[in-house]
Amino acid sequence: MVASRMRALKALTAKSPSLVGFWGAKQAVKIARTTCRKKTTTSPASTSTEELYLVTSLSAEQASPADLAAWARGHWSIEALHHVRDRTMDEDRHTVRTKNAAQNWATVPDTTISALRLAGHTNISKARRATAADPALVLQIIAQTSANGL
Repeated sequence: MVASRMRALKALTAKSPSLVGFWGAKQAVKIARTTCRKKTTTSPASTSTEELYLVTSLSAEQASPADLAAWARGHWSIEALHHVRDRTMDEDRHTVRTKNAAQNWATVPDTTISALRLAGHTNISKARRATAADPALVLQIIAQTSANGL
C-alpha cells in the first residue's frame, strides 16, 4: 500500500545544446519521484526514489515547470497501458517482426484489454485467469461488448 508520493522537478535552460547531447535542446529536466510504502503483513515499510531526465526543444517561456510536470504525468499514464500490455500479455517477448504482423498481433492484447475493461474488470490479470478457468465467460464478455454496439 502506498502511503505517499512526492515529486520534485528541476528544469535548466540549455545554453549549449551540444553539451546536452541533443540538437535543438532548450531545457534539460530532472524529475525525482519518492514513494513511501506502508508496512503490510507481507512486506516491511519502504521508501524508494527514482530519478528521470527529460530533454525538450521548448524554451522556458514555452514550457514552464508546471507544464513539464503535467506532460510527464500524461506520459506516465500512457506507460501504465504499456505496463499492462507487457506484464499481463508478456508483449515484449513476442518475436513477430515481419511486414504487418507486429501491428496485427498488437490488436490481440489491445482488444482483449478493451473488452475486459468494458465488461467492468479493473484487474486484467485476474480477469484473464478467470476466463481461462471458465471459457464461457469469454462468450459473455463478447456478448456484452456486442450488445453495447462495440
